[in-house]
Order: sequence, then C-alpha cells, then structure tokens
Amino acid sequence: MPACLPAPSTHDMPGPPRVPRRQMFGDAALGALNLDMVATARSVGAAAKFTGSGGAIVALCTQGGQQEARLKGGGAAAGRARTGTPGARC
Repeated sequence: MPACLPAPSTHDMPGPPRVPRRQMFGDAALGALNLDMVATARSVGAAAKFTGSGGAIVALCTQGGQQEARLKGGGAAAGRARTGTPGARC
C-alpha cells in the first residue's frame, strides 16, 4: 500500500506573500477607531481581525462568557459595544 502524503495547505501554495492591512495601508488609512477596536479586543485576550469594510471587527473570545463580558465592558466604556450572538450567521 502506498504511503499517504499530507494534503497541501495554503502556506505551501506558490504566490505572493500575504501582507497585513495595517502594514499595507498604514494607520491613517485604517483609522484610529478601527485600530482602537482591535486593541480593546486584544487587551482582554480575544483574537481580533478587521472585517475589511471598516467600522467593525470580528473578535473571538475563546475563554467564554467572562472574557466576552470584559470585551463588552471595554467597548461600552468607549461608546461602541455592539456584539452579535456567538455562532450567528448574518
């Protein structure tokens, strides 16, 4: 029986390297509000990424409800707490 080969990943594919939006466009283009939203999420240990359209981020709270509450509290203090339902599809 032939040996199994691992499936290729996107990291194995040829092509140009991926460049983060912040590095590509700079802080001024992304805007202070967008950068602050990511910083707030990361300050509570959540993973955070830009959605690409501006004005919103996606944050993943892997530590559960307490982490989500801390994130909501940080966003509310800055006047921008609006969260979706975990696992919801829009």
